[in-house]
Amino acid sequence: MKSQSRGTLEMISAMVISGTVGWFVIMSGQAPEAVVFWRCLFGALAMLVTCLVLGVLRRSLISARQFILVCLGGVALILNWVLLFSAYKHSSIAIATVVYHVQPFMLVGLGVLFFAERLSAAKVGWLLLAFAGLM
Repeated sequence: MKSQSRGTLEMISAMVISGTVGWFVIMSGQAPEAVVFWRCLFGALAMLVTCLVLGVLRRSLISARQFILVCLGGVALILNWVLLFSAYKHSSIAIATVVYHVQPFMLVGLGVLFFAERLSAAKVGWLLLAFAGLM
């Protein structure tokens, strides 16, 4: 399979999963924390198998600092999902998803404020186009 075809299929699969997660959270009837637990467990098992097959689980590939940052990122992602899935009970999936995806605008703004990143018209245009596509 060509690299581009494989990438296209992987992106389609990822978007189908991402686009239906809200519906599955609601239909499961489970607490957001339970959904996140099972999501993390299945994801961790899949990543463990993949990393073992690819041979990337070697201590020499990650420093202690990187490991701590990965763990902190994981905690942030877990909290992110709990809050998103909890929002589905308080608003529609559509509204919660649109509000959730305002995050890239905040990250770009923080990059401008704290890291002196340049805000180009192209960057703003792509953000707006992506957001319009989401809505």
